[in-house]
Amino acid sequence: MSITTRGIPALVLGLALAACGQDDPTVSPTATASPTPTTTSDPTASAAPTSSASPSIEADAPEGWRRVAVTEQGFSLAVPEEWEELSPELIGESGVMERIQEANPDAAVALEQARAAIESGQIALFAFDASAEGSASGFATNLNAINVGPVEGSAEDAADEVAEAIRQQIPVVGEVETETVSLPAGDAALVRYEWPVDDGEGTETLVAVRQYAIIGDGGTGFILSMSAAADAVGAHEETFRRIAESFREESG
Repeated sequence: MSITTRGIPALVLGLALAACGQDDPTVSPTATASPTPTTTSDPTASAAPTSSASPSIEADAPEGWRRVAVTEQGFSLAVPEEWEELSPELIGESGVMERIQEANPDAAVALEQARAAIESGQIALFAFDASAEGSASGFATNLNAINVGPVEGSAEDAADEVAEAIRQQIPVVGEVETETVSLPAGDAALVRYEWPVDDGEGTETLVAVRQYAIIGDGGTGFILSMSAAADAVGAHEETFRRIAESFREESG
């Protein structure tokens, strides 16, 4: 299951965006709370992919949650109502990635891939916890998701490959933990690890990542990455699990 060049950018994007801080006026969550729908079905189109809640499937979300559909990328998932989507296009134009890259030379390769993923439109969905609790640590709890297309191999293979890519490209603290799990959408690899992220302004946060590599029907691969400050991740573990369990494939 080859996900190094597309899966790693997806997970790093979430870390880099949240680490930049919500006080940056060029990346204001308030200004982008309402995503702009797109009609393109080409994931590599120059316009950044966006997402929108589908009224036809809202009822499938638990109480207090809403379902977000990214039909052009073939999936939907549910998030708590206080979570908001953020346009990757806005991030690409803000200069945030360049600042994060310069401040984190040990993760230069992964961060460059993240920047390229933004510019090419590969990132399908980025969302963050807009509640006070979600950013109480100074790092916005967040998720990002991407359709990586047809893949080969099992969830066990995916777990091994993701873990190895992380060890090679990201300065992790401690062990990279892996396991395989069964989700309603299919078998998945779950990878857990922590790494220190500098926001480009001298503030470093130890970030905990929970990344799912999901193998859907017909062998389509999806990468779902969620992260929070390491000292606060315990309060978000149940939310992360429920988001992963809500993930499902959708027809375009």
